[in-house]
Amino acid sequence: MFSGSSSSRNWQTMDYDILVKIFTVLNLTDMVFGVSRVCKSWRFACRDPLLWATLNLNRLKANSADILPSETCALLDNQSSWWRVMCILKNAFNLGCNNVTRLIFHYSMYINDEHLVYAAIRFPRVKHLVLPPCNQITVDGFHAAIQRWQELVSLIVPYICSPSKIMQMISANCKNFSILKVMLPFDLEFATTLFIYLPGLKVLSLRSAMVEKNALTIILKLMDGLEKLNLSHCRLIEVPRTPGPVTLFREMDNSIIAKASHLKEFCYCQELSCSICLFEHTDENFLRWYAYDEGLWREDEITSLAF
Repeated sequence: MFSGSSSSRNWQTMDYDILVKIFTVLNLTDMVFGVSRVCKSWRFACRDPLLWATLNLNRLKANSADILPSETCALLDNQSSWWRVMCILKNAFNLGCNNVTRLIFHYSMYINDEHLVYAAIRFPRVKHLVLPPCNQITVDGFHAAIQRWQELVSLIVPYICSPSKIMQMISANCKNFSILKVMLPFDLEFATTLFIYLPGLKVLSLRSAMVEKNALTIILKLMDGLEKLNLSHCRLIEVPRTPGPVTLFREMDNSIIAKASHLKEFCYCQELSCSICLFEHTDENFLRWYAYDEGLWREDEITSLAF
């Protein structure tokens, strides 16, 4: 760029607010490994709190060349790549400090206790947390992280070990927690745990989960604070009290619809014309979280839960 006197303009003198506005459209890779290294003024703009309210790792791609320059190993679905995830978190902290209030991990990203605890220590102000299937995170790892995320309001996670224990930890440490999305079998134990430990729950999404009818009855009758419930693409079953066959409902039971009439929002879908329901119908009646790609997981009929 040239002025009227044909002298070149120095990009370090660009207006701060303009830089921040431009940087809002960049992805994490561009921010961390690109513009933040151009010059001091650009790095200073990259640290603006406006840019770090949300740390969205979901935009990262499986090819690590999109994440770490000069690397060719895969980032996702590879236990040997744990240090690469840690590197991303450390670089994000160097720029964003503790301004992150919304943390979104990639659906296929490998994370373990070390990653989760590090994120909790470095980003203690997180209110909204989106995790991948947590089959590598232990109960102790969750406990160490949740103790630091005392401002947590919402959790979206397809799979967690010992969900009842995790809900008890959230109850003990996160007094403002009110939004939960899981894709776990929803049985009597889980429903009872929510009623006892999370009576202030306002939004619950069980999208594409196996759901017991008597478990639903508990939360619909006893959890007065519940405002929104998503049962879209769920398998509604009834487990007999004595040994016997399980009943599978092909349509939403009318008694459940009646009990849910007081909710502000109640979503359900069990139509074979629906591609997701059809997929589940042909999947031998077993729901497998790993069969759902990141696009399906990111969607939700409750719009506030989509990301």
